[in-house]
Amino acid sequence: MPIGWFRQLARGDFYARGAHLQEKADLLRLYLLTGARSGWPDPSAPHDFDSLPPSNRQREVVRARIHLQAVALLGRWYRERPPPLPPGTLTALPINNSQTDLDFGHDAAVGEAQRRAFGFKVAVGPSQAGPGAGSGVFLRGSVPPGSLLLFYPGVSYHPADMLLLPGGTRAFEGNEHLMARFDRSIIDASAAALRTLPHEALGCPLTTAHTVNHPPAGLSANVMPVPVDWDQSVPDQLLTMLPNVSYQRNSSKQQLLLTGGAEAAVPRSVVDVFSASLADSIRQTEPEGGAVLRGLAFVSTRRVCDEELYLNYRLNPHHGYPSWYTPVNPEEDARRWQ
Repeated sequence: MPIGWFRQLARGDFYARGAHLQEKADLLRLYLLTGARSGWPDPSAPHDFDSLPPSNRQREVVRARIHLQAVALLGRWYRERPPPLPPGTLTALPINNSQTDLDFGHDAAVGEAQRRAFGFKVAVGPSQAGPGAGSGVFLRGSVPPGSLLLFYPGVSYHPADMLLLPGGTRAFEGNEHLMARFDRSIIDASAAALRTLPHEALGCPLTTAHTVNHPPAGLSANVMPVPVDWDQSVPDQLLTMLPNVSYQRNSSKQQLLLTGGAEAAVPRSVVDVFSASLADSIRQTEPEGGAVLRGLAFVSTRRVCDEELYLNYRLNPHHGYPSWYTPVNPEEDARRWQ
């Protein structure tokens, strides 16, 4: 890490420890990566790290850049996407080996539509991460650093939802498809969660971030996560293409948080009353301008060209690492979970 990074992280507004310090480091990296993308192939790096804006301004800039990329990608896919397959044939899971001619023809059309819409193509296929890795996501084409490549699809849980979730966080036990933001929001990409998404969302090839593998030993990650906040500025025609839906307790269906969502059921105990009150106070801290639907996306950490995409999982070292996991950066893993 360049000496300028340490000076930047040591600034008063950056002084932090543990997970908060790692969040600041990731934010700084995202600020620089998305800035480099705008000037690619001749990005202008900062000459003086001390002249960089404070962290709150960096967060605003990153959020705006990512939101712009996300809406632009979905908008172009909305225009270029091929006609959908007949009802019942579309799935959010990797396709199996029993494809029909209809499947192959649709895959070819999807590939061509991606190149028109995005300038690249992503596809799910057998991973090269090692034995037992299953499926992975491959990029065909070339993209500059700081490019939004994938969305992490599924049900979005606001921190307040954890207080109202029946059974609490025990409801997530055994779920290996959860991903957390630094603001404690959680995205659930399990098969059950994906079934709540509209067909239009599942039909977008970029909603496959949940299939990306951790890099094998000797390789580094080429994508990193970044928060995406879907707000009321999203055009109406793209609402059913959003890769996330919000969790609503005792609701008959998942509803987009863009409309404020459904109200929780009437509490029936003192504990429920306290939890509901606390949840309401948490929700009141939403950014000015109304409710947002919280999501995640993956952006490239360097120029990526015709290769499998890898994400540093940053598993919690206190729980022990599985046999297949090789830490990319043990210090980052430790900070993330402090």
